[in-house]
Amino acid sequence: MKVNLRKYSPRWRLGILQALGVMLLLTAPACDFDVPEKFVMPTWFLDIKIPLVQKRYEMGDLSNPDYNIFPTPDSMGFQIVYEAEFPFTSLDPENLKIDFPGGYMETAIPATEMPGVDASSLALPEIPPIELIIPVVDTTGSAYYLDTAITLIPLLDEDGNPVFETDPDTGLPLVDEDGNPILIWDTLEVEVDGVSYIGTPFQFPIDSVRTLSATFYNAAIADPINNVLSTIFEEINGQAPIDLELNSLLPDTEPQLISSIDTINISDGVNSVYATTIKNYGIPTNLSSVYSRLVTGIEALDDTIANHVSDAIAIGTELNETKDLGGEGLAQLLQITTGFQLDLAPIGTFVTLSPPANPNELTRIDSFLYVDFKIQFGLDGVESMDVSIDSVGLGIDAPEIPFGATENEDGTSTSLELYRTVLSSEGVPYNSNRLQILNLKNTFPFNIKFLMDYKNFFIPEGNVPVKIDQILVPGETYNFDISLKGDTMRAANPDSAIEKLDLELDVSIPTQKVTIPLDGSSLGGMGLTIRFGSLQFKELEANIIQGFPSVPQDQEMPQGFKGATIADVRLALIMKSQIKLPVRMNMDFAGVDVFGDTTRMSFAIDTIGYPLTSLDTSMTVIELNRWGTRIQIYDRTTDSIATYDTLVVPAEGQGTIIDLMASNPEKLIIDASARI
Repeated sequence: MKVNLRKYSPRWRLGILQALGVMLLLTAPACDFDVPEKFVMPTWFLDIKIPLVQKRYEMGDLSNPDYNIFPTPDSMGFQIVYEAEFPFTSLDPENLKIDFPGGYMETAIPATEMPGVDASSLALPEIPPIELIIPVVDTTGSAYYLDTAITLIPLLDEDGNPVFETDPDTGLPLVDEDGNPILIWDTLEVEVDGVSYIGTPFQFPIDSVRTLSATFYNAAIADPINNVLSTIFEEINGQAPIDLELNSLLPDTEPQLISSIDTINISDGVNSVYATTIKNYGIPTNLSSVYSRLVTGIEALDDTIANHVSDAIAIGTELNETKDLGGEGLAQLLQITTGFQLDLAPIGTFVTLSPPANPNELTRIDSFLYVDFKIQFGLDGVESMDVSIDSVGLGIDAPEIPFGATENEDGTSTSLELYRTVLSSEGVPYNSNRLQILNLKNTFPFNIKFLMDYKNFFIPEGNVPVKIDQILVPGETYNFDISLKGDTMRAANPDSAIEKLDLELDVSIPTQKVTIPLDGSSLGGMGLTIRFGSLQFKELEANIIQGFPSVPQDQEMPQGFKGATIADVRLALIMKSQIKLPVRMNMDFAGVDVFGDTTRMSFAIDTIGYPLTSLDTSMTVIELNRWGTRIQIYDRTTDSIATYDTLVVPAEGQGTIIDLMASNPEKLIIDASARI
């Protein structure tokens, strides 16, 4: 409403004349136009008083039908009336399906490579060759040995003087034909370990055959050398086992695949050998209980890699064996053990020692009574390792297959809250109602247990279970094509809707022993592609959510209004339905003001009328007002009396349409969807 100031013009004009009069009286004496250079621009101070306007304007005067603003019946206010019509939306059976772009949803799970094991930092065990010459007799001249031939020597008295034969009667020495005193002869005795032996002494080396009694041979040769051998072998066998520290090779992976390294496998090569040489040079009795072993183990030395044994090595023979270690496995601990002994001569027998049959034979010491003993261990490298794997999961994320909305050609969308459905068997494209697992491949050097079980499918007799339980052998590629036609699909809990497929995906490594390379190359991985086809239904138990196109309303409501209070807002939506099914409706309102700020409100309508017969059209009037939501249902559009009339007050924390409109929106957007 405009204020007309003309009716007050006399007083206004009088005020102006009075002001001009004052202005003239004040300025005239100050003007001197005869001397222009002395002219000074005057400064005027005006005191103008205008009376206040006191007037009451009716809100009805603000109405303007051109902008959908109409006066109220009592002309005391105004009301804004606007209306819009949602397009008629039909429920096409063609939309009752779950359609994926291209006919299927495909999820590729690429193989995640796991780092290998690099053994370049592994310190290979080095055992110097054991090479010994073990003489069994003394060749320095400090020891005498007794031949069984008896040797006579002069008998000596206590003072060490020779004792001569005497005449029993006179006591005088007897003389021989030459007049020399006749000596009394005695047999030579040699004491060994407190035992005296009679024989002819000799030293080594010898140039003629010597015969020794078994008793002297055992005491002077066999027993002492066996004591020496016992000391030598105690020193060798008493060494602490070599610790290869194989656990340092465990790869740092998550999850930890390898529980333990059992062995490292030796590379082929001329130096990867374990060799034993034990030769009997000239010893008359056998070397017995001969063994030379390379043993290994994880905690105890319980695995023999090389075992060179002989019951007896007779004079002039040898034990000469070589074990090729290529492909053999070394465990955490490694040790060489060896031993033998010299047999004793049977008591009551004699032992014959002969000089070399070929005096020019090259021997390694002056005497030929010795044992030539050699052990050699070498490695050209390691190429792989045998490991133990405990059952461990690989932790592959299960792909999600949600049931999104289907966009229809009319701009609406249809989505389903599935409770139970039977999938169509006839007239469906090949990729529909089908699950395909493609290019399932294990490139690890060990077996993998693969379990994929879709819990939502209940198959009729004759159909293939929607489950894959397979041991994946390294290097093999697996493809599975499972038809879902005729299957019943529902949630594990029949009272719950299927939001997405319930998939159990378990990929694990079963307990096993495997061999993996040590060159640092990747251990491999496992990958697959899951292709899930679109779903078409024969029977359906579901909530069908039918979306309506959003209809924005431009509201030419005067902006910048202050002091005005919205007394009431009534927003009515009139729905007409020909669907003989219970329908629920959700409405989302968004009001945008001149500053671009948005106020949102949501209303859920749980009761929408449906026609009594297939020929009727029911009508539901949903009115949002200051008290809440009023719902009126008419069985037919021609009915004047509602069969259902209720008012739903806002829930706690939920406003009304008043709150939305109080934001003075410039634009109102309504997004509605119906749920069957």
